[in-house]
Amino acid sequence: MDSSHDSAELDGTPTPLIENDAPAEDRSARNREHGIQPQDCTRFAGCNAPVCPLDPLWRQRTHIDGERVCPWLTEASKCGGRAPVTPGLSTKQAEAVQRVYPEVASAQAHIRRALRRSARRPSRLKNAA
Repeated sequence: MDSSHDSAELDGTPTPLIENDAPAEDRSARNREHGIQPQDCTRFAGCNAPVCPLDPLWRQRTHIDGERVCPWLTEASKCGGRAPVTPGLSTKQAEAVQRVYPEVASAQAHIRRALRRSARRPSRLKNAA
């Protein structure tokens, strides 16, 4: 499959509301520059998602059908690709999720399907407080 996907090729996955004009490698490099790591996530200790949008090396990870999908990616799918800033996710982390969301959704078929399903359901964050 060609890596140059447009939003129509994502089969209903919402297009993010922010511009992602930088090349993909630059978007993950920004996470490294800003010192963002998966361990900074409030859900890190209990999260079993193999692909973390805060991980600068997420492209090297494999997601198998049925494995957990990052809760911040699923929340972003409900908001058109924008990760909500909440007590559990800082502004800097939300921006990091937004930067890699389109690429994760287009590069990982199992995650893309999970995000399409998740986009049709209400947010869990509103009920978690």
